[in-house]
Amino acid sequence: MQLICAYRLLNPEVELSLSTRESPAFRDKVLPLGITTMSAASKTQPGGYADDVPELEQFEVSDERSAAAVAQAVKAAGFEVVWKDWDPSYSG
Repeated sequence: MQLICAYRLLNPEVELSLSTRESPAFRDKVLPLGITTMSAASKTQPGGYADDVPELEQFEVSDERSAAAVAQAVKAAGFEVVWKDWDPSYSG
């Protein structure tokens, strides 16, 4: 929490992202400190979003809530949920 506060004080424009590696309680608690992005329902194994993927993990997921549950927690904290995983200006 101290590092998040320090980043926010030293550079208010810095992007602060929380992954699903962090616990749900921690993610919910630090969200109001200026977190700009959070992952939800992430897969960590190589090819994890494809069908028939072996059970390999690059790291352990701590926050196993669904994307809808994470969105509800963000809304409950008084913030707006914005879903975006691509930008048309980046496509060829």
